[in-house]
Amino acid sequence: NDEQVKLVFSSVAPPQDGLYRATASLLLDGIYLGPINDTGVRKDDPNDRFPHEDRRVLRALKVFGAFTNQTDIRIDNSLDVYIGEDGEGYVEHYLLDFGEAFGGHGAKHARLWDGYTHIFSFGEMLGNLPTLGLRSHPWEHIRPTPWKSVAAFEAQYFDPLSWKETYPFEPIQRARDDDNYWAAKIIAAIEREHLERLVSAANYPEPGAGEYIIETLLQRRQKIINSYFELVSPLEYVALENHRLELKDYGKIYLTPLPRQTRYEVRFYDDGNREIAEPRWIEGNASEAELAIELSAQLLRQADDYLRLEIRVWRGDVPAPRPAAFHIRADKGNAPRVVGIVH
Repeated sequence: NDEQVKLVFSSVAPPQDGLYRATASLLLDGIYLGPINDTGVRKDDPNDRFPHEDRRVLRALKVFGAFTNQTDIRIDNSLDVYIGEDGEGYVEHYLLDFGEAFGGHGAKHARLWDGYTHIFSFGEMLGNLPTLGLRSHPWEHIRPTPWKSVAAFEAQYFDPLSWKETYPFEPIQRARDDDNYWAAKIIAAIEREHLERLVSAANYPEPGAGEYIIETLLQRRQKIINSYFELVSPLEYVALENHRLELKDYGKIYLTPLPRQTRYEVRFYDDGNREIAEPRWIEGNASEAELAIELSAQLLRQADDYLRLEIRVWRGDVPAPRPAAFHIRADKGNAPRVVGIVH
């Protein structure tokens, strides 16, 4: 009723133009089963077979959260919903409560450190003890933006590698470099046009606020790419035809500045982890991201029809911390095919 609406409005700052801005969530269809645990599996869901702490889509929330500074990632902000008739349906998984992204969570609680440390950290506490709290932190230099609709959302001090959710979330704590690279590839696919359309739909009320959000997200995007593409060999499968493996070096597409001289170290292993051929070095073309590796029939026979290629990217004299592995199977009478990729 009107009294309840007035009570809600009484707890927020009065608007200058007579308009209140709010967010609303639609009620989800189905039977509510409760939140998604960050470890183990849901015992009443036969499709839930892999421990949640080992699921890439949950581990990769570190990168997705860092992009928008969505720090409020926790069990309470998730929900499993059963869809369908009893015994004939399935469980859908939802992440909820994104209303405090883009610096909103920190602004709500007056926390400029939001995204820079957990709500409680022994490491931070021990680091502050010797200096009695006088140690300088990057977040101490952050200043609120001039727009009320933006809060302290920035890219200058943002470091994707050290970004932290407010409450430790077990899948994020277990995230590996290949999990984070997988998420960074998705972030890399977001272009200015996508952000312009999203920001336009948001209807930021203050002039300049929307453009600031776009530029800040683009800068955070690039920092994410530069951080996580350098921790792996960012090679992606294109095709395997006529014993020719074609790959694409995503580093040459997305890294800024563009990589210096690139070389590729290729090693060949069989299913027993025996190296079956001399390493091969391929010089990269400075202007092209494509890479091709010839695989002879003899090489596949030596591998007993299961070949593992490990390809390590070198930028100048600096090797990538880990190679990309391409598993190739060549059953007798069938053309070789890629059956697995590990970054």
